[in-house]
Amino acid sequence: MSVRRSSSRRRAWWGGAFACSLALAALGTDAHGQARNRGRFQRLVQQAAEAYNRSEPDVAINLLEQAYTLNPNPLLLYNIGRAHELAGRLERALEYYSRFLAEHPDEAQAQLGREARASVQAQLDARTAAANRTNANNNTSQGPTRSNANTNQNNGPRIRWVDQPRRFTGAHATLVISGAVLAVAGGVLGGLALAQSGGFAGTADPAQRAGFQDRGNAFAWSANIGIGVGVALAGTGLIWYAAQPTRIAVEEPPSSGGGAQ
Repeated sequence: MSVRRSSSRRRAWWGGAFACSLALAALGTDAHGQARNRGRFQRLVQQAAEAYNRSEPDVAINLLEQAYTLNPNPLLLYNIGRAHELAGRLERALEYYSRFLAEHPDEAQAQLGREARASVQAQLDARTAAANRTNANNNTSQGPTRSNANTNQNNGPRIRWVDQPRRFTGAHATLVISGAVLAVAGGVLGGLALAQSGGFAGTADPAQRAGFQDRGNAFAWSANIGIGVGVALAGTGLIWYAAQPTRIAVEEPPSSGGGAQ
């Protein structure tokens, strides 16, 4: 008996990928500009997530493509692939998953992309195999004997769906906990950056002000990195957990009994 993963539409947790995209996007925004574009980017991503949850994949794709023009974040390619998969366009989904992996994401995200691509490829292979079986049955059904007709009916594959729970593994926990630790560390560094800003404002000595400014900039930069990467890791762990299918398709072996003569 062979088991293949279903094309389950895991809409409820799909928004986690957008949270990860937003965190990474924040790292590429300077402190003095692009605030308007960043706000528009966030709105587009949020609206795309809502459209996906309403089973409106084409609306989600349009919004994601607009967001990609503002910030070409590789995770948007993954999300566009998810939307094409929801719409049943498996070839297009496979193309976007491959584009996402070509951007060389970190290992956790790459693993998520590889699993999504493998799942879609398995669905395409199953579709091709089913079409080949149908064509073979049609070719052999031209003027079959009564015995052959019964054999074709009995030997057709039977599919049944089996529910399975998601599992929160040690790998998921490692990503989420590591991300939380980094985010907290980033918050602490942000507090230190604010303290340096207070020292800068409280002194008139040029040398001391320069020292406060240098330390404050270093703390602020480290805080941005820690918070951004931490949220990205935690989000990836949740996405990976949510990406597990809740149902699998089980193909039972063909019946060996003969039909009534």
